[in-house]
Amino acid sequence: MELRLRNLAIAAAALPAAHVASWFCRQIWDSWFVDGESFSVYLGFFSDYDLLGWAFYFVFFLSFWGSASVFLRTAHPYSWAGSFGVVAFLAYEAATSRIVITSSEFSDVYAFLESAKVASATVFGCLAGVYVSQRVREMAPNYSLKRPHQSLRD
Repeated sequence: MELRLRNLAIAAAALPAAHVASWFCRQIWDSWFVDGESFSVYLGFFSDYDLLGWAFYFVFFLSFWGSASVFLRTAHPYSWAGSFGVVAFLAYEAATSRIVITSSEFSDVYAFLESAKVASATVFGCLAGVYVSQRVREMAPNYSLKRPHQSLRD
């Protein structure tokens, strides 16, 4: 039970940090890849800008949760990562009041796709972060980066 509370405290501390850091990183991402560019539009409402947004959230949560998962002590890191991704998405949706396209007949579809983009990117990014983090720790010489509670025979 003590370990579960420790992991919960780590996830609870990481959530506001992820929210604030994602806002700052998104500004940098947009200045590098989006500002001054023109994007082609597909299906009447979907563009390359949307794909860049999905890529940003995926890369951000892959690196963020990959780093944060190092501190978790659990036998089920993917459950923690998936849960964190869902909670991070819900916090993002609650904190942002986006005004989506209202003059188009695609406004409901666009709002749904925008939410689905962020949801899938946060969840899959967190899961991929745990996977990458585990692979990096396994590649370390002499198991020097393995978690302390794991034996060398795991």
